[in-house]
Amino acid sequence: MPFKKSKSSCLSFESASKMPWQCNTKGSKERLRELFIKKHFADVKIKFEKHKKTFSAHRVILSMSSPVFEGIFFGPMGINKPVLVLSEESPVAFEIVLASCYEVKIIPKNIDVALEVYKLADKYLLDELKLDCSREIENLVNSENANKVLEFASRFNHNDLKSICFETLKSMFDNDPVEGSKLLLVLHSNWLIELLNMDLDISHLLFVDSWRCPESLLPSNVLQTILESDSCKTQGLIAFEGCISQEVFHKIPWGKAEEFNELELAFSLNNAQQAMKLLCSLEGYRFQLALHLQYKEISSDELMRLPPTIETPDLFISGIDDKDESIEWLLEVAMALMASQNGTWYGLYRAIKLPRCNLTPPGCKRLLSLLARHKIMYEELWICSQHLPQNCQADVRQWVTTNLSESPEIWLVETDEDIAGW
Repeated sequence: MPFKKSKSSCLSFESASKMPWQCNTKGSKERLRELFIKKHFADVKIKFEKHKKTFSAHRVILSMSSPVFEGIFFGPMGINKPVLVLSEESPVAFEIVLASCYEVKIIPKNIDVALEVYKLADKYLLDELKLDCSREIENLVNSENANKVLEFASRFNHNDLKSICFETLKSMFDNDPVEGSKLLLVLHSNWLIELLNMDLDISHLLFVDSWRCPESLLPSNVLQTILESDSCKTQGLIAFEGCISQEVFHKIPWGKAEEFNELELAFSLNNAQQAMKLLCSLEGYRFQLALHLQYKEISSDELMRLPPTIETPDLFISGIDDKDESIEWLLEVAMALMASQNGTWYGLYRAIKLPRCNLTPPGCKRLLSLLARHKIMYEELWICSQHLPQNCQADVRQWVTTNLSESPEIWLVETDEDIAGW
């Protein structure tokens, strides 16, 4: 091939496409990457028979990166065959390990792959990859996989990884009380106790799933462990949200009301016995209260009026539709919670909010008319229904302006996520 000397130490070829790959790359890092991608001079195949996957590699490069690979290829019992069979390892994770030997970084796609890469990095004594992987695990850990990460770290005695995981879980309470609260419910008991001993910021316990779907009470044994922990007792609770029993309510170590603007309590009612006991327990407390009831789960006869210390509560009622009995049930519940002993009205709702409802524009108008006729007082009304697109919302608002003497603040939305506090 014709060539001439260049001013540099490299040879200048007539066409860049005909230049040796070494001259098309700059520095050792780029050339290692080229060897990884193009497999120039590869002298060993690493085979995963069960997965029908094979990688080509270079013994020397792997041995430069890992003393374990050095022993495999060049030790006293070194493998001279052109094929190395690995049967127990994941090819997906091993490819990331292999790439790191060529200074090519591949990010694990999920927590399972990240844990497997961490294990292999530990096995092959690849400390830099192990450190990088621990950072990825730190980013990936959440309430859904925390048990898996901690079990892995304990089983393989990866104490550094375990410490990183606990620090990440601890930070959840600072950044996201909802995710942090969810974590406390799903952690295995031994991990839960260890986490609670880390001086957590448990001022807000917000069990949103239980609040929205109160089919069953939150587990009393887990809540008792949380509420009796030093972390919780020392700080005192500012806000609690979920579906609980009377026994759990009395164990909540509330913060001192004078230290905060207001203590916040949001709970769901899922049966008559629980409802009556909890409503009786509110006597003497001052909360910004939010109650959630599902349509027809509890009748108005099974409710009692809220104590006078509970001012301007929020009332959430889910599952309302256009049927007469549905709207009448809502009215009865709203009046039962705010009526005095002789049946006269004495209270004001800060907001009445209707998530997951199926009210049409005519249903909305009828509900608004009945609320006004029964003199149920509220500052805001939120209605979420798939039957309320933008044009229908405008129609309802126009009706309110025309037909109601006192026009309350009304929010009409199409998704539950748009309802504040839900």
